[in-house]
Amino acid sequence: MTLNSPALRADAGLRALSLPLEHALAATILIVAALVQARGGFNLDVSWFIDFAERTFNGAIPYVEVSDPNPPASIMIYMPALLAAKLTGLKVEALVAAMTFAMAIASAKMASSFDTSRRSITYLAALFSLTVVPAAMFAEREHYAAIAALPAASAIVAAGRGLRLSIAIRIAAGAAGALTVAFKPHFAAALAIPAIYATVRRRSLRWISPWEVTAFVGVLGLYAATCYYAYPAYFSIALPEAVRLYAAAHASIWMAIGSANIWFMVAVVVATISLALRLDLSPAAAGAAFASLGFAIACFAQQRYQVNHTSAAVEIGTIALIEAITWTGLLIGMYLKYVSGTTDLGVWLFGRLHGAAFLGYLVTCFVVGSRLRWPLWALLLAVLAAIPPLATWPLEWWYRRRGLLSGA
Repeated sequence: MTLNSPALRADAGLRALSLPLEHALAATILIVAALVQARGGFNLDVSWFIDFAERTFNGAIPYVEVSDPNPPASIMIYMPALLAAKLTGLKVEALVAAMTFAMAIASAKMASSFDTSRRSITYLAALFSLTVVPAAMFAEREHYAAIAALPAASAIVAAGRGLRLSIAIRIAAGAAGALTVAFKPHFAAALAIPAIYATVRRRSLRWISPWEVTAFVGVLGLYAATCYYAYPAYFSIALPEAVRLYAAAHASIWMAIGSANIWFMVAVVVATISLALRLDLSPAAAGAAFASLGFAIACFAQQRYQVNHTSAAVEIGTIALIEAITWTGLLIGMYLKYVSGTTDLGVWLFGRLHGAAFLGYLVTCFVVGSRLRWPLWALLLAVLAAIPPLATWPLEWWYRRRGLLSGA
């Protein structure tokens, strides 16, 4: 039996987490994410879009009496929460957060369903990456794009590997891909890179079926029709003005070179693509890695280098990083148990002791980062420092030098 033996992989996946433990870890992740959001709240962009949607909901003419250069999807995404708030009397912010958590859970569950041997690990990695990692970018349009892109990219990779997908899954994947593009046309790159992988893998386009194409075109067509009839001023007023303003506001490549956000995004993308090409990652993790590259390409295509423009690539790319690390650890433990016959201690330790310690460290990172208002790159770097042995010590020293731990 070898390290890549299907039996070994299946055994590692099935033994990794029991269902109660999976639910407990998922609940812990969601609690941490909720605490981060309760502490920091929505950023100004999200608050503005909710206000824009609320004014529109109350009768203001969109893009005339209240305006913004972003497309109607940036407003429409909050309409279900606004409607629920009107019907229930609950705060719209709480309902937006609940809706976002529900979307992230659905995205993670669908993406993790393509490889049953790694379902638990993939599901938890995706859930963490889509709820905790966004931090201050939670409920941004880029965050929603990452949530929608994950199941679409996962389905593309699964189809490219020759896995059988049901009609319902293909339709859902096509609809999710359309939602990704609806937020920004540039985000089509997040689907194009997985599609290139699938085409090269199959050496043809036979991985595509009419179902996902119909769903993709149908949802985009419905969105375009809704925009045309419900938001006509976007095309006549906001869009021409946005083109004029954004064309003049493009940042130079030198700003990108000097941006810590860009370098962090590039590091995540390079790491995830390297893992996807070298390791046998699940369709979800591989799809996330390729989509991460697509989101990075979209960031450079827009020539906008603020943290929200880099966040989608980082959020979705983290899935591949987490799966690769945890899955490799489990496989090493299974190798020691079944191949070399040395011990099964590796499986026991990795699945329990390291998991508990890692979760404790993550909770500490996000509590401290939220209280001290760390930027996104500092928070994610602290999380990634848990991976190499003893890397947290020099990172803590560096953070203290930079003043990031003042008051901690």
